[in-house]
Amino acid sequence: MTTTLRTLLPLLAALAAWAGPAGAQEDPGGPPKRGAPQADDLVVVTFTPQRLSRDELFEAAERLFGSRLLVETPVGPSQYDRFILLGDSIVVRETPESARGILETLAALERDVAGAEAQRDARGDASLVAVEYTPRHVGARALYDALGIYRRVVEPDDETPFENVQVFTQRSALLIRDTQPRLDEILGFLQEIDTPAAQVVVSILVVAGTPQETSSPELPADLVQNLEALVPVGGLSLLARGVLQGSVRSPMELEAAVGDLRYEIKLLPEAWDAERGELTLQRCRFQLDTPRYVALEQEDGTVARSQRGSDRQSFETGVSLRAGEYTVLGAVGSEPVFVVLRMSVTGR
Repeated sequence: MTTTLRTLLPLLAALAAWAGPAGAQEDPGGPPKRGAPQADDLVVVTFTPQRLSRDELFEAAERLFGSRLLVETPVGPSQYDRFILLGDSIVVRETPESARGILETLAALERDVAGAEAQRDARGDASLVAVEYTPRHVGARALYDALGIYRRVVEPDDETPFENVQVFTQRSALLIRDTQPRLDEILGFLQEIDTPAAQVVVSILVVAGTPQETSSPELPADLVQNLEALVPVGGLSLLARGVLQGSVRSPMELEAAVGDLRYEIKLLPEAWDAERGELTLQRCRFQLDTPRYVALEQEDGTVARSQRGSDRQSFETGVSLRAGEYTVLGAVGSEPVFVVLRMSVTGR
């Protein structure tokens, strides 16, 4: 297992103070300082990291000791790379004494990181893990809102505090950064809710009360019986019927005309209880336009009807629909008009 350099940064300043003779980088722009090593005096040693990232430890070594080494050669001063990457190891080129000091320092970094990890584990401050989650069926914003009980601000020792869940709506993704146990819990919850939405069919009946004692034969007998028991009407007349089909997560809308009648219904789902087969609507909006007629006497003495605009009846309410049951929404207008909804779940 490797550890990122974020763990090392607090240690570098302290280590630089006792890094030894190799800790000061030569100025590559000036002449060699007195005592600059001869090329023949250099040795090559290797260090293989066990707990730290090779590349990040390489970067830390360059920051501590300098990346270039100025040496004397038979043809004059020359610059050598002090560190070289080779396989899983870091190659060090220095004088024997300085090379020994560098190896001791790199080993100390590994020991200090091990100690820092032990202290962190004792505090319960486990390593953070980052995962990008791409939704399959539910929008990223909706999932982010649903994760409200899991969202928190993480305050690492060596980083700026950040929110453990971030949403990117443009590419429809969530970035989750947290400890492994909490990450597993969040991902498990996402698997539960990021599922295909149930599909429903909503049958619509627009019914008017009439003074006659008979009702339209197209109306279900049990509906007629229940409505006549609830409202003081002689009978019920079917004005229009329609069907809505869609997802329990998406708005549904229908506009239709039957003869001179025009109606519009919009359903805005809010919550779905799959166990009870109940769909809660945040809003159900209904609008009915019926023609307005006036009587006009003709030259021959007869009377004819002429349309003069229309009368609009509408209402808006929140309601719950349960599969297989009739839901009657209140009467509107001077003459009672009812909207009857009956929902069924696709596949039931």
